[in-house]
Amino acid sequence: MSAPLLAACVPVLNEAASIRATIESLVGVADQVFVLDTGSEDGTPDAARAAVAALAGSCVEVRPDMQAKRVGYAAMRNAVLDLVEQLCDPDVGRARWTLSASADEVLVGGGKMRDYLEIYSGTDEALLVEVRTPTGSFLYPRLLRVGGPWRYEGRVHEQPRHQLDREREPGAQVPGCWIEYRPLDSA
Repeated sequence: MSAPLLAACVPVLNEAASIRATIESLVGVADQVFVLDTGSEDGTPDAARAAVAALAGSCVEVRPDMQAKRVGYAAMRNAVLDLVEQLCDPDVGRARWTLSASADEVLVGGGKMRDYLEIYSGTDEALLVEVRTPTGSFLYPRLLRVGGPWRYEGRVHEQPRHQLDREREPGAQVPGCWIEYRPLDSA
């Protein structure tokens, strides 16, 4: 078995109503999907497990023990980056890339993302993915190379920043795919 290419991490908090669509969009694209609960009170871990059960043989692991509850999105996403090495199967190896997703988002065109990563030979350690919302779209560095120098900063609307070269901008855009933000509450 070859080393995994992509691990998708979905930190969640009270996302029972939307987690299934997120998981379904990642299965078959990511070698491993980690749903990391941060203290949900609405049954999100059970909803995630039910979604996983419906996708028999999938690569999804639901972890109800992440301790980043209410510490801010940047700290939560950095904890996810730190956990990827620990969570990936040691017999197979760690993934080369981590995709950050939220439970109110779905990945569209994931096969094209995977194809791009399989042939990517550049040196960028952060790749841009288009994010589409009900009010517009923007590019955001959602793919970070595992073990790279990018870390999230900011309590809300967190942004990955290169820790060695603060002026460095994220790399290339991954073509043919996007993340669609689907808020349940339009407010």
